[in-house]
Amino acid sequence: ISEFPYRSDYYRLFSQINIALASNLVAAQKGKAPGSDVEQNIINLLQQSINSARQAVTISPFTVANWQNLGQIYRNLIGVGQNAEQFAIASYNQAITLHPSNPGLRIELGGIYYQLKQWELAQNQFTIATQLKSDYANAYYNLGHVLEEKGELATALSQYQIVKQLVSNDKPNLDKINEEIKVITDKIGA
Repeated sequence: ISEFPYRSDYYRLFSQINIALASNLVAAQKGKAPGSDVEQNIINLLQQSINSARQAVTISPFTVANWQNLGQIYRNLIGVGQNAEQFAIASYNQAITLHPSNPGLRIELGGIYYQLKQWELAQNQFTIATQLKSDYANAYYNLGHVLEEKGELATALSQYQIVKQLVSNDKPNLDKINEEIKVITDKIGA
């Protein structure tokens, strides 16, 4: 970074390293309250991660990966950082503005709405992802989960059936969706 201060990808990578280090420090505590020095290290790493991700979008504001990275950093801080969910949503919306035909960005934004239990907004993003890429099993899978949360079990089941067709050659995923289909079928029967 010091030798090439205008390379946004260096800042993006540095932000990812810092968030990973902070996550490892948190995980190493194994549920115990961290000491003040460890807590300060975690805070510093998180702040460096945010600052580096912001610097990446400042240097190269038309690079989708920079906005996506900033959104991921903030998403990791939901429940920890003040207004993290709003910053994550704004970052993903900017990434979508730059690359509106990317269904993966819709899945990620929908995932934030799902995490926040904003079912209608999540459903909208997952639906758009299915429209952008009609063979995207993950989009139908997530859409099915939102519909299930909303109590629309029959519609959720139809989404899971689409997933089943799309992953028919992928045994682990096929087994997983078959299990979920059985569970939701039992719920509908009840």
